[in-house]
Amino acid sequence: LETGCRGAIVWVPAVAFCGVARHEFPFSAGTCCRLGVLAVGLSDWGGFGTGGNRVTCACGKTSLGDPVCRVHCTVFGPGIGVDYSGDKGGPMADSQEMQADVVVIGAGLGGLSAAGYLAMAGKKVVVLEHHRVPGGYAHEFTRGDFRFEVALHAMDGVCEGGWVYPILQHLGVIDRVPFQRLEPFYTTHFPEHEIRVSGDKEAYIRTLKAAFPHESSGLDSLVADMEKVAEEVGAFVRALQSQQRPPMEEMPVRFPHMVAAVSQCWKDYLSAHVTDPKLQGIFTTLWGYYGLPPSRLCACTFILPWISYHHHGAWYPVGGSMAISNTIADTITGHGGSIHYRQTVERIESVGGRAVAVVTDKGLRVTADVVV
Repeated sequence: LETGCRGAIVWVPAVAFCGVARHEFPFSAGTCCRLGVLAVGLSDWGGFGTGGNRVTCACGKTSLGDPVCRVHCTVFGPGIGVDYSGDKGGPMADSQEMQADVVVIGAGLGGLSAAGYLAMAGKKVVVLEHHRVPGGYAHEFTRGDFRFEVALHAMDGVCEGGWVYPILQHLGVIDRVPFQRLEPFYTTHFPEHEIRVSGDKEAYIRTLKAAFPHESSGLDSLVADMEKVAEEVGAFVRALQSQQRPPMEEMPVRFPHMVAAVSQCWKDYLSAHVTDPKLQGIFTTLWGYYGLPPSRLCACTFILPWISYHHHGAWYPVGGSMAISNTIADTITGHGGSIHYRQTVERIESVGGRAVAVVTDKGLRVTADVVV
C-alpha cells in the first residue's frame, strides 16, 4: 500500500466463531481509492456468520465488507466481483432479533428495487440474502483475469423513453453507472446464414429482407402486428396504473392484438406471418432468453422485449450487471436500510393469516409490518 501500487488487492481476514468479529483497517495517507486499491473482507466462517470489515480510505469514504470507494475507483470501475460476506449498511446487532418496517427476502434485482423504493420512502428496510453478494442473476464471478456474467447479455429500455429508465433513474443507477449501446446487438450463425442483428429495427429488417426477399411482406406484417401488441400492452398497463382496469368482456374489443398474443405460442404467432423455417429460426434466436421453446413460449413474452430492444437499443452496463446491483444496494443502505448476506430464510411466521416475522438458518429473526 505504501508504494501506491495500482490495482492492489488487499484481503482483510476476520474469523467469527462466536458473535461478531470486526476489524478497523485504515489506509495510510496517500493510499487513496484513486490508486485503484480493492479491499475485500473475508469473514462469515462459523458462528453467527456476521463478521465484516470496516475499511476506511484516506479520502474519507468508508465501506463495510466491500470495495473501497467502489463507484469512484478509476481502475476497476463500479461492479467488481467481491465477497460481501457479512452485512452491508451497518453491523448487525449482537442479538439475533431485529425489527423493521419491511423485510425483503432476496437481494435479486426485484428485491433490491423494492427495498430501494421503500427505503427512499422513509421505511426501515431489512434485506435478507442467501448468497454472499447482491444481484441474483445480476451478479458475476471471476476466474483469474476474467470476469463472467452469470446471466446478462444485454439490457433493453435503459435509455430515455425506455420502460426501465425511470426505475433506474429513481434508484440512482443512471447517474452512477454508464451504459454502452451494443451495435450490433448480436450475431447469429446458421449453416447458410450469418446475420449481424442491429439494434435498429429498420436496419435489422432490411438485413432480413436481403437474405429472404420472398418473405418481405410477411416481415412487414409481423413487425406491424408486434408493434400493435406492444402499444396495446402499454395502454393496458396505463389503465391498471390509473385503477381503470377494463371489464374482462371488453378486453378482446379494446386490446385485440394483445389478447391474441397472450393466447398463443410464439411459434404459431410467427408462422401466421413468416413460413420459411430458416427465417423463423433466425428471427427466434433469442428464445433462449425466456426459458421455453417457441412451441411453448407465450408470444407476448417474446414480442415485448423484441420491440423494446429494437426501439430503444440493446445496452450493457459498464462494470457489468453487478454495477447495477451494487448501486441499488448503496441506495438502500444510504437511506438507512441494511442488507444481510448468507442469511437463508427458512420460514415466515404468521399470526391470524398475517406475516409478522422472518427467520433465517442462522437463527436471525426479523419482525416487520410487511414481508416482501
